[in-house]
Amino acid sequence: MLSSVLAVIFIAYVLQCIFSWFQLRRIYGKIDEVRRLHKGENCHLVTGSGRQKFLVMRKGVFMILIINFDGIIADYYDMEGYTVFSTPQRDTRYIGLTLDEMENKLTKKNQLAALRSAREQLGYLCEANALALAH
Repeated sequence: MLSSVLAVIFIAYVLQCIFSWFQLRRIYGKIDEVRRLHKGENCHLVTGSGRQKFLVMRKGVFMILIINFDGIIADYYDMEGYTVFSTPQRDTRYIGLTLDEMENKLTKKNQLAALRSAREQLGYLCEANALALAH
């Protein structure tokens, strides 16, 4: 009895690992596609993820943002879902907005957490660019 329960748990764990690997391949493939699409433009590609801790059955959010040097969102993709079967989808509602305007339109905590994560990454990129230009 115990060995069959452990076998089921092990199989579920292995399947979760496999499906997660496929999901990561989809995410990184979409990031590469977006990077190629906007190559040569004056913009930053940033990503953000948000998920509420300690709450297992809540949607996770992953964002891919292309932000031009004027602070305007040039392109936006998000992935939101409960399972590893989610895929990144383009969303045009936020294109043309600033990050502050986008933040005002977001309503869910996990979306706001993903946006904060992306803003943090953008801050690091801007600092690195400023340092590179100073030298």
